[in-house]
Amino acid sequence: MEIIESKREELAAKSPVNELYFQYIDMYDIFLMNLHSERLGNWKRYIHSLELMFPYIAAAGHRNYTKSLAMFLYDMENNLDEHTRTAFENGEWVFRRTDKAYAGVALDLCIEQHLMSVLKGNQGLTRGRGFNELNCQIWTQSRPIICAIDAQVQEMSNVALRSFEQSASKDRKSRIFKD
Repeated sequence: MEIIESKREELAAKSPVNELYFQYIDMYDIFLMNLHSERLGNWKRYIHSLELMFPYIAAAGHRNYTKSLAMFLYDMENNLDEHTRTAFENGEWVFRRTDKAYAGVALDLCIEQHLMSVLKGNQGLTRGRGFNELNCQIWTQSRPIICAIDAQVQEMSNVALRSFEQSASKDRKSRIFKD
């Protein structure tokens, strides 16, 4: 490892372009660390990757992101109760649509994806009725009732109506038969 570092320093000293490339590689490695830690649900590595991103975000002039990230890191370090910290360290801050190891998605992203699919689906706001204030209000206020009914029907029938596993297995079977 020391040999690689010494060669890297030697090349970076020869040319500013080389140094720029090495900085780019470092930033890319931090990005990959962040992505891997989120997908795997590794909380400590995720926080570490955010700490490493902090100087780049600040140098890019993103003041709001810098301020929010500083507050987030401080809160995660100092203000988490023991139960929440343990849950996060056990990977409970990501949602897994499948049992595969690399299938973790942050909860806020999962909620947003589901909400957008409901909003833009067949019975959503953007299909057929027109997008005006009254339709928006009726649709929004009816969602909790519809979700409760949907959950009860799924529980009674013991079938998950839009599960990823069901659609993935159907697609896989259809591809097998086509081949």
